[in-house]
Amino acid sequence: MNHKNRRNENTIFLSPIFCQFLLVSQVAAQRPSDLFTILFQSTDYGRKMRVPALQLLLRGQPTDKPDLAKLASPVSHLDKQDPPLMLIHGDADPQMPQQQAREFAQAYESQKLPVQFIILAGGKHGGAAFYDTERTTFIATFLKPHLQPKSFH
Repeated sequence: MNHKNRRNENTIFLSPIFCQFLLVSQVAAQRPSDLFTILFQSTDYGRKMRVPALQLLLRGQPTDKPDLAKLASPVSHLDKQDPPLMLIHGDADPQMPQQQAREFAQAYESQKLPVQFIILAGGKHGGAAFYDTERTTFIATFLKPHLQPKSFH
């Protein structure tokens, strides 16, 4: 798949990498992590996009459907078995609050899980800057130790 042309309202996956049916590492950009905090952190433009999206997803808003909002919030499902994670987020993203990535990185750190959080200066909601040589080098360096063959004996 050509990731440069892949667009989605709120997620661009640069990976995940699957190895023998095990998720061994992932790299993500512009992901929501906590549906309870996202509206408070959003710009006016972001709320304009997010409120209808949450309505479709939850058939209501997070305050009206807290059980579903928790179920749909990745931050609620972290545990010690989660794979290493690299998050990349633009500091000028009008749609997805940077704080969502920051909260997810902090949740990873609180579980003592490997996480790398990169803020892309001037980065918006996707675009060529997320796939430039510097970013792809960071990504390759991050993924390499997690993709080494492992013995299953």
